[in-house]
Amino acid sequence: MENVNKPWWDGHPQLEAARVEARAWLRSAEDMPLLSEEPDPVVMDIYSGACRRELAAALDDLDRARARYAEAVRAAREAGWSWGEIGRQLGVTKQSLHRQFRNVVE
Repeated sequence: MENVNKPWWDGHPQLEAARVEARAWLRSAEDMPLLSEEPDPVVMDIYSGACRRELAAALDDLDRARARYAEAVRAAREAGWSWGEIGRQLGVTKQSLHRQFRNVVE
């Protein structure tokens, strides 16, 4: 007769195999060093603020590039270029240029 007080998972072959594997991994992990000699890159970035500064600089560059782009479109329109000519030069459609700059340029 089977032991009725025994839980269903006790002696289950897949669970036993997983238990053996987990114990082996834990034993091997005991030999691993807890701390690395190298500083943690995330912590170093938090202390230095390098990523925050780089992102702020990139945003400033993007703002300047957008202003330069708009100024170049405005100057080309004032020089008599059509929306199509400007679009070909910039690699965008004349419709998207007109939609974006029609109120600014004209």
